[in-house]
Amino acid sequence: MVGTIFAIKMTQTGGSNGTNSTAASWTYTITDRNDNQLVTSYNPTTGDFKRPTYGKMDKATAGTGYYDENGTFTLSWCNEVPTASECTTP
Repeated sequence: MVGTIFAIKMTQTGGSNGTNSTAASWTYTITDRNDNQLVTSYNPTTGDFKRPTYGKMDKATAGTGYYDENGTFTLSWCNEVPTASECTTP
């Protein structure tokens, strides 16, 4: 159903962690709760969820999404969060 938000599972399949000057580039295979594959090589920068323009991010494992009126999957939220790193002193 168009616009109906549903739970998804996310498995990281590509990309890398960000740095203090570059964005993370994780990509995912997305499945529904019954493990039916919905999308491959999904980049979370194309949906409603927007990752920061730079900084390390933990990989997502779950989220929510929906299909738009064109039948395109759109990620509305995922548990990809900034990673805290240790401070170092010179």
